[in-house]
Amino acid sequence: MKSLFITLIGLLMAFSTFAQRQTLVDVQKSYEGISMIEIEAGVLDVVYKGADSPTVEMEARLEAEEDRGQDLVFVTVGNTLKISYQPPKRRRNQNDNSRGHINLTGPSDMQLFINTVASKIRVEDTDSFETHIGFVSGSVELNNVDGDVYLEGTSGVIKANNIGGSVFCETTSGKVELNGVGRDVSYKSVTGSLNAHDIGGIVDASITSGRINMTDVHEIGTINLTSGSAKAENSGLGVATYLEGSSGSIKIQTPSNLQDFNFDISAASGSVTIGNSRSRTLRVDNNARHTIRGSIASGSIVIEN
Repeated sequence: MKSLFITLIGLLMAFSTFAQRQTLVDVQKSYEGISMIEIEAGVLDVVYKGADSPTVEMEARLEAEEDRGQDLVFVTVGNTLKISYQPPKRRRNQNDNSRGHINLTGPSDMQLFINTVASKIRVEDTDSFETHIGFVSGSVELNNVDGDVYLEGTSGVIKANNIGGSVFCETTSGKVELNGVGRDVSYKSVTGSLNAHDIGGIVDASITSGRINMTDVHEIGTINLTSGSAKAENSGLGVATYLEGSSGSIKIQTPSNLQDFNFDISAASGSVTIGNSRSRTLRVDNNARHTIRGSIASGSIVIEN
């Protein structure tokens, strides 16, 4: 009986919370002649789906438990559509509990600038030359984006699949998963993780602490660790390859012929392994045109076939 009473109370509280939420904005709009969209979405989720159509179709909804002046503003300036979430008037010890979404379909070559706070972003089926996304926390999902992508955020989860151009990503923390990038990847994070698979260009990655995992990368570029680990499988070496760390480990399994490169790699405290050779410092002269350099203060660097 007691458990039934507690369950009923919980249901009543949930219903009360739901009942208090009210719709402040519920709108559908169409726009012609738009080639750029700028969105300041705040806490609202954003979806953009490219289509074979010159018209931008938008459906937006804003809900909150209390009307404190929240609003969505839509403005066109020339060929640019600007969408802005207006947050509620601030009150002491009261957070923004607004929820909602901005869903758009439009031309696949749309140039996008999207910024959110603690919400979700999804962009798919676009072929603009660049897409810009900023976020404080939350999640970002990109699918079939045929152009360069710029990502900047504090924390959250990023999943990108089938990106035709390059990816430039800078985060404070969080998890980044890249699967299928046609060109280069540049990744910087204070603490976080990168999983990069099937990259057609050069991967440059820098972390203060965290983990970098790479598979099927065309060429490893500059890998920089303060502490943490970097691991690469079936990933190529090249003229851009440079390995550096304060502490941690860097391990590369490569299909590249090690005889095609000279090596100059050292460890102040730790070890360096190149093929079957292992030492604290390895200088290997294969009479090659390029030398792969690297150093680690405390830890290990391994390069093998």
